[in-house]
Amino acid sequence: DEFGSQALPGLEAVRPESVLTPSEVFASLKAEGYNVTYVRLPVTPERSFPPEHFDAIFKGVADSHDATHIVFNCQLGIGRSTTGMAIAYLSKLNLHRSAQSQLLHAPTRGLLGSTSGNMRQGDYPPVLSLLRIVENSNIVKQEVDDVIHQCAALQDLREVIYQMKMKYERSREHEGQDYRRRFLSYLERYFRLIAFAAFLHDPVARAAEHTFRDWTQSRREITTIFDEFAAAAPDT
Repeated sequence: DEFGSQALPGLEAVRPESVLTPSEVFASLKAEGYNVTYVRLPVTPERSFPPEHFDAIFKGVADSHDATHIVFNCQLGIGRSTTGMAIAYLSKLNLHRSAQSQLLHAPTRGLLGSTSGNMRQGDYPPVLSLLRIVENSNIVKQEVDDVIHQCAALQDLREVIYQMKMKYERSREHEGQDYRRRFLSYLERYFRLIAFAAFLHDPVARAAEHTFRDWTQSRREITTIFDEFAAAAPDT
């Protein structure tokens, strides 16, 4: 690279008993007196989180003290970690509405006045359709976009969606299927974040103590919106 450094492979001898799973690492920390809790949520790379994972993260945030540090890590610490952070941020924001005013004044990225700019802001057909059927749609989308910006140190979800869309549209046939899958998967992450924020703003659902999974199952039209868009997207 520009600094003249290299990555060189190497081997290091290890003892079988020194190799630990993440749950074993956290168990050893707890045994040493550290107040830590380990939760594993299996998510396939470049796939959306299922509703029950949103509920698990929300519960973890709700059950924790305000000063609790919540750490997310996936294999690379980029995409899934960033999405998990966004879910936790939305959860905490809506558990403590007083913090909302500070967040909503944070700058957001995105270009106005052009088709590509609108896409960079996440204005895709399924997202716009979703916003038409949920309450407080402008606040909900602004909240999600601000949270994504706050968590974008390693990955800006809206920008990744746009880049995957451009690659998908310009790709050759043998590459098109992969870019199509990745574009739809990242877009579904964004779509579900907006749906989750809409759920958090639904006073009826919250008063009834519904989970996000319950809410999405009771509103089949939300799932249908994205499924129909994905089915209609051409292969190449």
